[in-house]
Amino acid sequence: MPYLTLLDLLAAHSEQALIDLTDRTDPPTGEIGAAVVDAAIAGACAEVDSYLGQRYSVPLSDPVPAAVTDAALTITWYRLHTDRAADKDLRVRYEDAVRWLRDVSAGRAALPGVATSSAAPAVGLVMLAEASPRLFGRGSRGG
Repeated sequence: MPYLTLLDLLAAHSEQALIDLTDRTDPPTGEIGAAVVDAAIAGACAEVDSYLGQRYSVPLSDPVPAAVTDAALTITWYRLHTDRAADKDLRVRYEDAVRWLRDVSAGRAALPGVATSSAAPAVGLVMLAEASPRLFGRGSRGG
């Protein structure tokens, strides 16, 4: 299940910006390249799931938290740019989204309203065992 749609992209960015990034035909058609958008969304959602799957059952079901949609949107926008290295602001936003996903994966951030997976690792639990008395030591009188 994708965490965003073309409409979400259009709400965040202009139609012309999407055309400029996705119309990769020769000659250009002046239309949004649906296949390019779909591939970027699928790749971004897979990337999101690769992190969230450490703690949650993925894909997430509706309603998807807005923070997840925002992260998927940021990653999708990053993937649509073929010249990613040239845009530092784009790269920083992408890295921020991935950092947040890593925090969720590690349990440093949570998705309110989403139950963790039963396979999710326990965080912060320590098992203590009582030690048996020392048999040998500095004060022992062994041979």
